[in-house]
Amino acid sequence: MIGKVQPPSAKVIVHSMQSKNIFEIIVPIDSDNQVEYTGSTEVAGVPGTGSSIIVNSLNPSGSQFKKGLWITSNIVDIILGIRVTCIDCVRALIIVQASDFNMSGKESKSDLDANAGLMQQLESLRLAAGEKMGLGDCSNKASPKLCIVSESHQADIHALYFVAPYERDTHPTIAMTAAQALAVACLEATSVPGSITRKKCESSNNYVTISHAKGVVKILVQVSSTSGSTTIHDANVIVTGYERTVRPILSGLSYPQLSPINI
Repeated sequence: MIGKVQPPSAKVIVHSMQSKNIFEIIVPIDSDNQVEYTGSTEVAGVPGTGSSIIVNSLNPSGSQFKKGLWITSNIVDIILGIRVTCIDCVRALIIVQASDFNMSGKESKSDLDANAGLMQQLESLRLAAGEKMGLGDCSNKASPKLCIVSESHQADIHALYFVAPYERDTHPTIAMTAAQALAVACLEATSVPGSITRKKCESSNNYVTISHAKGVVKILVQVSSTSGSTTIHDANVIVTGYERTVRPILSGLSYPQLSPINI
């Protein structure tokens, strides 16, 4: 659904059939009501620059599996002897601390993907957490995802994000769905990432910065009320969002040669 198109921007509402989320995308528009592609915005891990696009996830709490923000009903669980925070906010995410795996949290993708023992340990934890989250047997399933966090010198927290431990596949940066879930968890002081960031939820608009192997991403967490609380626990998360870029990739016509059909 496209809202009113009026420079300098237009709002587009998108329903993701995969993640079940509703996104509000604010697209830059020029004086001719065309998409403005030229810009100087940079995104860590993405080559080149482009115009700024804002992507907001609307009412993200419990949006993937409809079981609430803290999907196990606990902010911290002990699963297979590891302190774990499980959250469903745009993305169902399992968050653990690097030190619990004798890791620095700054390991490279190549080293992580080659570490079969670690990947098996992470997959066992992911499956056990999936059961705890009420998702049943998550073997060979895309969700839930898993993230390892540690202290950062560049941002509020550093993240290693795993696409699929069972396929030994570490993400080169971090998916924005997972970054939003992690950012919300960071605002709860008693959570696994919150014990690192010690951030406070003091206003309607809160920002959390997350570093990864190729840079830093900034996430907006908007709440309707903090009810005097300094954490996200008692707040109503109404929007999470981030900035991306837009640029044209292909333009023109394609003329594929089709094989003759025998009737």
